[in-house]
Amino acid sequence: MKYKMSYINKLAKNIDKVAGEEIRLKILRDCEDLTAKQKKEKRAESMKMVTERMENFLDEKDIIKIRESCACKPQKFLKKAKEINKEAKDIEDFLYKLQETGYAGNSIRLENNIIHGKFGIGKCICGMVGDTKSQISISWCHCCKAHIRWLYEKSIKRPLKVDIIESIISGGEDCTYKIYLK
Repeated sequence: MKYKMSYINKLAKNIDKVAGEEIRLKILRDCEDLTAKQKKEKRAESMKMVTERMENFLDEKDIIKIRESCACKPQKFLKKAKEINKEAKDIEDFLYKLQETGYAGNSIRLENNIIHGKFGIGKCICGMVGDTKSQISISWCHCCKAHIRWLYEKSIKRPLKVDIIESIISGGEDCTYKIYLK
């Protein structure tokens, strides 16, 4: 099945890889007519239902795999982050300069080899669900986690562990993450 919205097609492809077409059809039921031109609130409500269905049909490991596979990977962000890293004196200088771009959030600090970051500060920045008025499970946010891991791993050229600490759409005060450097 081909969906009208490219993001839904990407999500569908990843669900198919992990769980198969039959489960995908159940999870993405009623998403056939979603478009990028619709109000974000409508898309957010649809993605809330999609997330709830994923949690009903899949285990956490599979949900994380699917959501991480949906991560945005804008090459212009990566190019700039690599340039910043190349010019930076050390990891702290890199983080300071990266923070100025907004690509990795609005607040980044290093403490005990852990990068603490915040996205959006008070507002979810996800293009699919950021305007929701109701809570969505933090399961949805593994996409952002994978985006941030991708950006940092490619920039500083080493594998990293990233945790989502809280997200606004799941009831948190901010969207925050931690990246463990060791």
